[in-house]
Amino acid sequence: MSDHILYVIGVSPGGISGVSIIGAHELTIYKGKPGKISYFETFSVSGGHGAQALEIVDASREFHPRVLVCETFRSRQPITSQDRLAPVMVASRIEFCTETGYTICPFYWQAADVAFNTVSDEDLELCGLQPDKPDQERDATRHALAFIRRAKADTDLRDSAWGSEDYRFGNRKRGTARPVRRLYLSDGSNARTKAKMKFGHTGTRWGMTKPQMDTLRMLISDNIKEMLEWHHGCSGKSDEAGSYIAASHLIPLIVGHPGTGRPVGYWDELREAKDNLIRDGDIAREVDHLYATPYEDHEIIRSGTWSTVRRARKFRTSVTIIYRDGTYGPDEP
Repeated sequence: MSDHILYVIGVSPGGISGVSIIGAHELTIYKGKPGKISYFETFSVSGGHGAQALEIVDASREFHPRVLVCETFRSRQPITSQDRLAPVMVASRIEFCTETGYTICPFYWQAADVAFNTVSDEDLELCGLQPDKPDQERDATRHALAFIRRAKADTDLRDSAWGSEDYRFGNRKRGTARPVRRLYLSDGSNARTKAKMKFGHTGTRWGMTKPQMDTLRMLISDNIKEMLEWHHGCSGKSDEAGSYIAASHLIPLIVGHPGTGRPVGYWDELREAKDNLIRDGDIAREVDHLYATPYEDHEIIRSGTWSTVRRARKFRTSVTIIYRDGTYGPDEP
């Protein structure tokens, strides 16, 4: 996938849900440059509400940066059975996946009348997006294209989806309201004297809390100019969420270190799979600074997260612990 293509995944949820993925060049959305649609794909999913949501979310993972747009539910007829509630059941489960960090991307509701008023059937035909598609896929396409048009016209919506223009095109400026946080290496030297640094992340397989994710985003934003690489263990929800947060900040290289399980998350470079403990040691040794997001508020044995922290101490790698309530501080064994 091109780094300059922005993706919208439109979803028309129901007993059979339609999904449409549209990619447009960032210059088209941010600068108003004329351009054709760079990527287009539709498909339908069926089955249980949770199974549909997971299939949609999992299928969208390869597209980055992306947003998910679901049609809001408005019944024009009396609700006489659970089947009538299928749209809201599927869509709410997709929203839950984004809220819990199962997938890292913005989520938006969009009313059907907003989509119809923004993109007509004639618009779909002119764009070549309506040939021989089932109704649910056509509706999903309408939602995806409508969101792109709305984002082009509304800078606040656009910036919430993909970041500000300064951020997207490399002119991001630090605000003065937040103090600069200095990182110090184990030898006492200021990390900011280094031209570029390698950062790593380790966390519980159960996933980060929202305060932990918010703090991780803040720390990455504050130190983005020093970040050359991001290393993670490809294992569990914390690694996955952290890798997508890092990728959304355009860190030049995301390196995955898989263990014994199926690798998850985002990576530009995938290392050879190793035993989990050896993998933890590799991450601790290779990086200059490690962020840890443990489940516990104190160090324990038999924890992959704390095991990586202990290995970081051995290699004199500086560590920041981010606790479940979002507070953070240096590792103090």
